[in-house]
Amino acid sequence: CSVTILEVNQERIAYLRKQYATEEVNIIESNTENLERTIKEADLFISTILIPGSRPPKIVKEYMVQSMKPGSVIVDIAIDQGGTVETIDHYTTHDNPVFIKHDVIHYAVPNMPGATPRTSTMALANGNIEYLLAISKDGLENAIQNKSSLASGVNVYKGIITYENLGMTLGLDFKQLKEVLV
Repeated sequence: CSVTILEVNQERIAYLRKQYATEEVNIIESNTENLERTIKEADLFISTILIPGSRPPKIVKEYMVQSMKPGSVIVDIAIDQGGTVETIDHYTTHDNPVFIKHDVIHYAVPNMPGATPRTSTMALANGNIEYLLAISKDGLENAIQNKSSLASGVNVYKGIITYENLGMTLGLDFKQLKEVLV
């Protein structure tokens, strides 16, 4: 068994190689040629593209899915944002999670963490506790100004869109967060 991770960011590739590269884990640059080859060879392909505040591009083309082995599986994690796989044209559900197209099993369940609500809630709480503590200690505006990681998660503040990708996706104006905090 082996895993191939495709990534576009060179810094992230270097980090992933340092952390995870072994004989079983291959980290390569994501480009059309590598994507086509990886999909064709995969028993399981998981598309994890996320562009916060934007719809991801449909990078997995129908001809790529058609090249997959019969019975292989493709999962689109970004289905909540519109998906990255051309052959996935509808959501599936936890009760009916898959459909078959071109002899490939497609999994397109939005809100995948909903399958394990207790575990996902605990993970979300653990990931956000530092922000809740900062807000309760310093107040919302001070916490945003003092914690860049919290500020980077603010998409709308005081009714104003503060995240450029969100504004562009919705066709609405946006302001930088620091302008709204003044």
